[in-house]
Amino acid sequence: MAKRTPTLTRLRLDVTGLVQGVGFRPFVARLAMQHRLAGSVRNIAGSVQIEVEGSEDALGTFETGLASLLPAPARIDYIERRELAAIGQHGFAIEASTGGNAGTPTLLPDTVTCPECQAEMRNPANRRYRYPFISCATCGPRYSIVEAQPFDRARTALRDFPMCAACAAEYRNPSDRRFHAQTISCHACGPRLSMRNSAGSIVAADDACIAAAADALRSGQILALKGIGGFQLLVDAANEAAVARLRVRKHRPAKPLAVMLSSMAAAERVAELCAAGRALLSDRAGPIVLAQRCGHTIAANVAPDSPMIGLMLPSSGLHTLLLDAFGGPLVVTSGNCSDLPIAIDNDEAMLALGGIADLFLMHDRRITNRLDDSLAQIVLHSPQLLRRARGYVPQTLPLKAERGTLAFGAQQKNTLALALGELAVLSQHGGDLDTVEARAQHETMASTLLALLDDGPSRVVVDANADYASSIAGHALAARIGTPALAVWHHLAHVHACIAEHGLTLPCSGIAWDGSGIGGGAVVRGGECFSLSEAGAVRIASLHPFPLPGGDRAAEEPRRAALGLMYAFEGKAALERPEILRAFSASERATLGSMLEREVRCPPCTSVGRLFDAVAFLLGLRDRSHFEGDAAMQVQFAAERAEPGPPFAMPLTERALDWRPMLAELLAALESGASRDTLAARFHATLARAAVDLARLAGHPQVVLSGGCFQNRLLLTLTVNHLRNAGFTPYWPKAVPPNDGGLALGQLAAARLGHLVATEAPLEDA
Repeated sequence: MAKRTPTLTRLRLDVTGLVQGVGFRPFVARLAMQHRLAGSVRNIAGSVQIEVEGSEDALGTFETGLASLLPAPARIDYIERRELAAIGQHGFAIEASTGGNAGTPTLLPDTVTCPECQAEMRNPANRRYRYPFISCATCGPRYSIVEAQPFDRARTALRDFPMCAACAAEYRNPSDRRFHAQTISCHACGPRLSMRNSAGSIVAADDACIAAAADALRSGQILALKGIGGFQLLVDAANEAAVARLRVRKHRPAKPLAVMLSSMAAAERVAELCAAGRALLSDRAGPIVLAQRCGHTIAANVAPDSPMIGLMLPSSGLHTLLLDAFGGPLVVTSGNCSDLPIAIDNDEAMLALGGIADLFLMHDRRITNRLDDSLAQIVLHSPQLLRRARGYVPQTLPLKAERGTLAFGAQQKNTLALALGELAVLSQHGGDLDTVEARAQHETMASTLLALLDDGPSRVVVDANADYASSIAGHALAARIGTPALAVWHHLAHVHACIAEHGLTLPCSGIAWDGSGIGGGAVVRGGECFSLSEAGAVRIASLHPFPLPGGDRAAEEPRRAALGLMYAFEGKAALERPEILRAFSASERATLGSMLEREVRCPPCTSVGRLFDAVAFLLGLRDRSHFEGDAAMQVQFAAERAEPGPPFAMPLTERALDWRPMLAELLAALESGASRDTLAARFHATLARAAVDLARLAGHPQVVLSGGCFQNRLLLTLTVNHLRNAGFTPYWPKAVPPNDGGLALGQLAAARLGHLVATEAPLEDA
């Protein structure tokens, strides 16, 4: 009897998710060949298209393996499956990609060097031994080098480096771990290192740069290094004089600096890491992780007045080689002068950092997208991102919003967000928009998002503060496309960012505790509670207002916030209190007293952030802040040194959290000689209990916590625990920063529901 020919079936699978730049096509090709299937796989804009032909049994096994054997960090979100007519094809091929933008992001964030590549780099028998730009199909640069979708070598900065014969052979070999790895390169064909002095003269090249850089760092010099997403400034983390010199030259007098260490074991010698902290520090995203300091090997001025230190492990082969050669921890901070974008181009770095760095360790691979290092902490056993950049961008977040909606974020810690129908992309951290250079970078980030992921904006969303540089840019773009920009109250956007991250359905309560933002009227908002439903947003309560003498100046001077608080509490008598006499000259008291009396340049404020500043001053922790959030951090650190104490009184009356009883108790306790650490702890407990009162007033089981104050891990932990004990289900930002870095996502989400502003709940309902 003649042998029956098996019936052939052909399938087309359109796969979306993280499926470009992650070794997905080589994985598909190997899987198909393993099951003797014919067909092809190729990148198309926004997805990967697979056609496979063979027996039904083989195809079934292939589809099962596609899901169960998927290599990290690839992720399949959706597969559209269609049956086609069999064509009798032989063999399986990876075909050329199709260009263009479908708006569905498949770009992968940059990832740290994988263990396999690190082992090769340290193996003298391997041809990539000590190759600083080593990568493979699953690790290395991605977003920092991409120019267009889909992610192919010809659309990245690696197109400047044609593959040598050996790399080309690996690229074509289905059994090689660099099969179709778009970032493949080696000593013979890849980027090259060079070292220049501050005058621009080359003083070393190739591998000799590593030893020269390590020697310079040991001698106390400042090194500018071209990292994955931009230049970084490095010094010996144990050399207090070198750190002090870096601070002077960079104009960063007190803000903590991050430290890079060679291994997890080295990190645990300088900080206490829980299991979640170790997992986050070793994550392929490679963020800076805040941890409790221990030991004495790190110079005190790396993070002055802080029990915490920011740690990171090597993010590239170049960093690994340098750490190995140096043999100790290194300060690694962004390659910029304060308030300016980080440098990414070699000539730009020489110009911008020439007054800071002594030596420049460079390479000739272009950086197409500027990326700072991400920053995270562990709260309630889970990671919380405080700055979202390298390693996380451009990962998508689920959000149903009108495709092409572009949100412009805030003035500080700026990010942008683009809606793609079912998903949204939050851009990398762009910093504060206080300089011409920062605003130009903001425009570049917006252009990049639109070019990579969409054809153009359909509408624009901005913050309600029309004076923000981001709002000005958003209104200008809206005018060009012929549509009005939608302006969202600042703290509604904060709350909606957390709602969007967790995919919550309304109704819910939203507590936004923050520094400042526009939210109706001439009041500086920052202590708001909302009731949110499909019908709209209602502000049900705020912090009781107090004046801010000098307006924005009070954000930099906790003494001013305290003066406003005290003046609202006891009038002119506040000007004669010992704390005020100590902190202000006679002429300052006269001027500020007149301003307060006449209500000139003293806007009313409901800000919990400014309340923290006032308490910091009253506890003797800060007269002036050294950087944003400094005073509030000191209150947190003081509280963490103390045993928990009973909360002060802060009643909720007439839809306002009344801080006056709390202040009276605090002042009396100070006069009786109570420990300032204990009082700081009681202040935190007071706010946590007040959050429960707000949740009860709103009456919804779900309670969302957002705003910059919830970066405070003690406040967040206490508040979450109090809410849970009271029967509520709290949610807080994790993947999206609670500060203004998450605001753009919240703007998209608020605009989708029409929650641009909130109505005020009537007092009679209180």
